Amino acid sequence: QLNTPRYDLAVHGVGLSPDRRTLVLTTERHRMAATYAVTLPDFTRGAGRGVRGSGERGVLPSVVEIDLQHDLAGIDATWQGEDGTNVTTVLPHFDLDISRQFTAGSADHDAFWAELKMPGTLTLNGRLSLKDFLRPAVQPGSRIDYELPAEQVSYRLFARGIHVAMTVDGTEGAEIVRDRIQHTGGANSSQLLLNANKAIVHSVVTLAKGASSANLTLSAQTTEVDLEDGEQAVSLARPRAVPLTRIGRPWDVAADLTVLAAARPAGLEGGSWARGYKLFFSEQALCSKCHKLDGEGGEIGPNLSNLRQRDYASVFRDVTNPSYALNPDYVPYAITLADGRMLSGVIRTDGDTLLVGDEKGEVTRIARGDVEAMKPASVSVMPKDIHEKLGEEKLRDLLTFLLLPPPSMPLESKRPAPPPRSMDEVRAVLADAPVPPEKTRPIRIVLVAGPKDHGPGEHDYPAWQKAWSELLAVDDTTTVENAWEWPSAKQLKSADVFVFFQRGRFDAERAKGLDAVLARGGGAVFIHWAVEGTPDADGFAQRIGLASAAAKIRYRHGPLDLDLSAAKHPITRNFDRVHMVDESYWLLAGDANRLTLLGTSVEDGAATPQLWAREHGKGRVFVSIPGHYSWSFDDPLFRTLLLRGIAWSARQPVDRYNKLITIGARIRRP
Repeated sequence: QLNTPRYDLAVHGVGLSPDRRTLVLTTERHRMAATYAVTLPDFTRGAGRGVRGSGERGVLPSVVEIDLQHDLAGIDATWQGEDGTNVTTVLPHFDLDISRQFTAGSADHDAFWAELKMPGTLTLNGRLSLKDFLRPAVQPGSRIDYELPAEQVSYRLFARGIHVAMTVDGTEGAEIVRDRIQHTGGANSSQLLLNANKAIVHSVVTLAKGASSANLTLSAQTTEVDLEDGEQAVSLARPRAVPLTRIGRPWDVAADLTVLAAARPAGLEGGSWARGYKLFFSEQALCSKCHKLDGEGGEIGPNLSNLRQRDYASVFRDVTNPSYALNPDYVPYAITLADGRMLSGVIRTDGDTLLVGDEKGEVTRIARGDVEAMKPASVSVMPKDIHEKLGEEKLRDLLTFLLLPPPSMPLESKRPAPPPRSMDEVRAVLADAPVPPEKTRPIRIVLVAGPKDHGPGEHDYPAWQKAWSELLAVDDTTTVENAWEWPSAKQLKSADVFVFFQRGRFDAERAKGLDAVLARGGGAVFIHWAVEGTPDADGFAQRIGLASAAAKIRYRHGPLDLDLSAAKHPITRNFDRVHMVDESYWLLAGDANRLTLLGTSVEDGAATPQLWAREHGKGRVFVSIPGHYSWSFDDPLFRTLLLRGIAWSARQPVDRYNKLITIGARIRRP
C-alpha cells in the first residue's frame, strides 16, 4: 500500500444542507475507481492543533485529524412519478433495503424515499463488477502453475410485488446469447447469467409501479463445484450478498479528463461569456453585490472564482435552489435587536460591529451590544427566484460566464510558449490612465477573419475572431460584428472601425471599399499577414503605410525585441521595449516616411518598422506586424497595444478598453 501511487484531489467548494445534517464537498473530477479519504480537522474545542496528548504523561499521542474514507460505489437512481415528478439521487446498492439502511439520516434521501410512495417508475443505473468474484487475485506479473476453469457468475434479482426489466451493456437481456435473463422463481424473480471474463457489466434495472411498497434484492452465485470438507459438503454455489465495492457509478471513471474538461456542457450551448459578464455586474442580477469573482465584487457571499472547476449541474442547482447547500462560512442568521427590529443575512465582524449583508447586497452595521437574539437560518439570503427573473437565455449567459474560462486563444504550438507577464509589468503600462475614464461614445467594430493557413497556434484567424468577439463585447457601448474575408457593403457604410486578421489581398474592389471607410472618418486595423497586398501591394501601401508583396519580403520567427522608445504617441504611452516571441517582416512595399513609426525591431542589422499608425484623410490606420502566434493575443502588453490601436483608430480615448487587457490574459499570479 505504501508504494501505491497517491495524488491530492482538490476541494473547490464546501456546502452545508439547510437541516445541518449533510456536509457537501465539491471536488475535482475523480480520476479512477479507487479508495479516497477526506481529511477532516479536529472538531473538538480547545484541543489545539497537531498531535493530541503529546507530552502528557500516561496519554498515548494521537493525530487530531481524521480521514473519512469514501469511494465511487453507488448507482444512479431516477424516480419518474406518474404526476410528472422527476427526482434523481445516488443509492449505495441495487438492493432497496440495503440502500434505505445506508442512507438513514440523509435529508435528501428521506425526501427521495417519500416520493416513491406515489405511483411511478424507478430506474437504477450502475455497474456490476464480476472480476475474481470468488477467485483470489494474482500479483501482476506473476504466474500460477495451474489454470482454473472459467468462472461464471449469476446475479439474481428478486422483486416482490413489482415488475422488473433489466438491460445489460445497453442491450435488452432477452437478446443476449450467453448473458441472459431467466425467470426462475415466477414472474417477479429474475436471474441473469454473466460471463466472468466481462470485468464490468453496465446494468439498468427499471422497476415499474409501486416501488415503495415492494422490494428488490440482489444476490450472486457462481457455478463452482462443491468441495468436501471432511464429511460435510461446502457449497460454493450458494447465493451471496453483493458487496458495495462491486457496485459502481454508470459513467466511465477512467475517462480522459482532458477531453471531458474541454467539452462545453450542453446547457451552455448558445450562451455568451460577454453577456454573462455584464449580467454578473448588473443591477438586474445583483451577483457582484454579494459575490467576488477574480478580485471584483462584494463579500457578503462566497468567492465564486473557483466555480470554473465545478460541473454545470451542481452550479445550476445552486443558482436555481440556493438553499440546497449552504456554505458553512456564510450561514445566514435571523437577528432580533433590542429595539424590536428583525434582520436576516450573512454576518461579518468589524471589531464590536456586526455587518449584516442581505439578499439585495446591502450591508447594515449594528453594534454587538444591540443584539438580543441570534439564530442560524435554513434559507439562503440569495434570492431563490433569480432564474425566473432572468429567464432561460440570460441564465444561460450568466452560467456561461461563471463556468467557462474567459475568452482566450488556444495555447498550442510546436514551439514552447513564452512565460506569462507579471502584474507589475501590466500596471506599469497602464499607469497614468485617467480616473474617472474619459468620456466615450457607442461604436461598432467589425472583426474580419479568413481561413487558417498555418500550423497549430499560428495564424489562427477563426479562433481569434471567436475569442475577440466575446472580449470586445464585454464593453457596454461596443457592438461587435464579424465578417469573413471582407466586410459586407452594409458594414463598410456603418461600422466605426474594422480589424483585419487574415491572409490579406488588395485589388480595385477592396481599394474602393477601404477608401470609402477612410474618407468618412472610419478606422482600420491590420494585424500580421493582413498587410499582404498582392496583387496591388503598392496601392495597399498608399493607404496603410507599408504593405507586403509576398515574393519580396523577408521574415523571421523567434525572439522579437520591439523598441518603442522613440515614439511619442498615445498608443505607446509607458512603453519602452517589449520582448516577444513572434514573427517579424521587413522589406515591405511603401514609404516609411509617410507613417508614424511606433515600434521597430533590428533585422539584418537595421531598425525595421513593426508597429505604426497613419492618418489617411479623415480616417486612421493602425498596423501591427506581430501577431503570428496565438499566444501573442493573450500577452497583456501586446494586447494593450492592439486595444489602444483599435480605440485610437475609432477616434476614442486609448484607455477605453483597459478593463479588457487582463481578461483571459497570460499573467503570472503571485
